[in-house]
Amino acid sequence: MRAPLAYPCSACGNIVGARFNFCPNCKCNLYPSRPQCKREVAETDKFCPYCAFGLAEGQPSIASPNAIS
Repeated sequence: MRAPLAYPCSACGNIVGARFNFCPNCKCNLYPSRPQCKREVAETDKFCPYCAFGLAEGQPSIASPNAIS
């Protein structure tokens, strides 16, 4: 079985190992995730697709099924 291929960091272009969580050159988080639900999110997401937390505002979404009224 072959090891996963290295790839360029999206922030600085430095080659990083496929199993790295952070770039050793610029400290870019290669797999950003929400601290509360521990699910991976994309940098462009406005809301967590798993718990509906508002990522840009840092506030829960109004439409969140887990929101306390």
